[in-house]
Amino acid sequence: MSEKDRDESADAAPTGSIDPAAVERTEAAVARLAERYLAEAGAQLEALRRALDILPPRAEQSRGEIAELARLAHDIAGQGSLFGWPLMSQIGDVLQHLLRDRKSLGPAGRNRVQAHLEAMESAIRKGIRDPDEPAGRELLAGLAGIDDD
Repeated sequence: MSEKDRDESADAAPTGSIDPAAVERTEAAVARLAERYLAEAGAQLEALRRALDILPPRAEQSRGEIAELARLAHDIAGQGSLFGWPLMSQIGDVLQHLLRDRKSLGPAGRNRVQAHLEAMESAIRKGIRDPDEPAGRELLAGLAGIDDD
């Protein structure tokens, strides 16, 4: 082993272990992104609202339009869990499963999507992060009894 190789290997993490400096850099990057989460979540919810608002009547809907709603819900669910908003993740996950593989949304389905959207907006507005806190349980309970078509 050359002297240069010995110097470089001394700076590297031992084989099979995680470099603490890399972990620290990653955590710092995630923290910076988390600071922007509320703005990003608001933009995603607005995009979901626009997509729902422009969704044509049931007979004129396409799978692509429903799939776009599901994709937006999926993004919200994934980012919620990553940035410490498990309630957003849970509601977004339920919504994406509600929309997955659907051909259309009738009036009751639209109302159900609208209720999930409003619950996520309320969670962000009120700072409700956890589904196990009383306000989180209340939001989830309000979604449980909504009919679908």
